[in-house]
Amino acid sequence: MAPLFHARPTQENWHGLSIYEGDPVMDGDLRRLKYIPELKWLKIYPNSIADTGIIHLQSLTQIEILILASESLTDHCLEYLFTLKTLRMLDMQRASGVSRLAYDRAAAQLPLLRDVFPPFDK
Repeated sequence: MAPLFHARPTQENWHGLSIYEGDPVMDGDLRRLKYIPELKWLKIYPNSIADTGIIHLQSLTQIEILILASESLTDHCLEYLFTLKTLRMLDMQRASGVSRLAYDRAAAQLPLLRDVFPPFDK
């Protein structure tokens, strides 16, 4: 099976990337995001992505829109989002392992964040 994305896919600029449930992506695969730091938006849906994968998002220096829908995420993943100072929208509605309180605390640390979609209350 071919990898979902390679080290540096051509010399084109990427604007966004969607990783869907069923895509063969694990936490370690997200380390390849460092090769496409120009991403403006990223959507991660697979439950195979947990807190340890989110650390690799720190290389996304231009990210504005982030959707994290993995049910495997916990409050711990939020500490890796504090470096995403360009983030304008954070949607974690389907991240059922993340508490509303932790989400709100993280959102308060992101200066440009305007559109907030916290996890649904349990």
